[in-house]
Amino acid sequence: MNDLLKLALKHLSLALSILMIMLGCHSQPSATLSLGQAAHGLMLNDGLRIYSAATELGFNFRLLARAQDLNMVKAVEILLYSPAGPLRYLFSLEEALAGIRVGYARAGRCYYQINLLDAESQNLYTYESYLDKAPLNAISPLDLKVGARSLRVASEGISALVMHPLDIDGNVSHDEIHVLIEQPGGNILEKDIHAERLVAWTYLPSDDHTGLMNITAYTAQARGERNEVDILPNVVNDFILSKLNDPISTSPRQTWQLAFEAFEDVLANPLESYATLSIQAQSEFQQAMSPWYLSLNRPIIDNHFSLSIPSAPYAGSYQLKAYAGRSFRESNLSSHPHIPLIPWRWLSLDPAMLEVGPIIDTQGALVDDGTSLTLELLKESPAFQQQSAPRLTVNLTLNQGMALWQVPKVGASYLRLRLLDHERILFLPSAQNPLKLAP
Repeated sequence: MNDLLKLALKHLSLALSILMIMLGCHSQPSATLSLGQAAHGLMLNDGLRIYSAATELGFNFRLLARAQDLNMVKAVEILLYSPAGPLRYLFSLEEALAGIRVGYARAGRCYYQINLLDAESQNLYTYESYLDKAPLNAISPLDLKVGARSLRVASEGISALVMHPLDIDGNVSHDEIHVLIEQPGGNILEKDIHAERLVAWTYLPSDDHTGLMNITAYTAQARGERNEVDILPNVVNDFILSKLNDPISTSPRQTWQLAFEAFEDVLANPLESYATLSIQAQSEFQQAMSPWYLSLNRPIIDNHFSLSIPSAPYAGSYQLKAYAGRSFRESNLSSHPHIPLIPWRWLSLDPAMLEVGPIIDTQGALVDDGTSLTLELLKESPAFQQQSAPRLTVNLTLNQGMALWQVPKVGASYLRLRLLDHERILFLPSAQNPLKLAP
């Protein structure tokens, strides 16, 4: 009788357990655990089910089982395969039946494995699947990355806005981003973008007006600081070249004064800077005796540029070329002799003592002290095309426009004087060529 009573009580207890489980299968999760609308489950056998869902806070899992399965399952092991490596969690059967919440912040697809263990930690069932966790709404501040930071008007250059709108967990949000572009000319462009493959971006068009292009962006819940793109003038298309003093003398103190101004691009935008002016000046005819060449580069500042070019050492006409961007200007520079004459006389004939000076420039002043006078002793007349090298070359410095030199006997017949842009040929006194003391 006692055995029959015990058996009846055992069957009654089993029936009540099955009834409770069946009721649990149809009941909603507790208030502390929400599987979410995306919950899905797997039937491991006729009565064993595992439900899983991704939520804002992580992943929720819940085990539903029959009585006979409860006698076998003692623990639940959950493995999350994150990019940083597997994460292992171990829960009791009671926790699994009530519902498990595993915190997880990274958005995207996460593969997981659930193992149902017996009392000896042996694996009874294995369930493998994945959950897709959506990012949350973007938060402030939004980081607006712009490149290139400058563009030229009327050019094919492009700039772009790139953003990674992040949620509170550092995930790239899927929120729609509203982009506002205010161009220097007053036009306002609006674009709606959203992140694809973790990046939200759009091209930023240039404008026909110079100035700052302002870019702002915001979502329904987040905003960022304004960014800027500098719209610069295009390359130089036109400028004005003026000669302020021409011609000048060949004096080392004289300079050509040039003015360059009104630098404009193809849309007539003034260029305050950002450009370089290249200047070249050279002899019109590259004569062997008087070549001269000048080349320099200067930055354009405040849309104008002044330049002083030292006088060429020889009188004549010189080509001037100026380049800036696509524009080119050409002119001529002229100079006249600085020294009209080289006065000289022989103070004595044996030994031959030569006095040069006083040398006066075109303004009637003595040439500067220290000015170099070159004297060359020649065997043959310079009129011959094939002449030998000078027997002797001497450089003297003028003092108060004067120089004194005793000519050595080196078998020369001619003396050439060179002073700045002036040249003179003298016969040397000798027994075969007696000369007067003065010219």
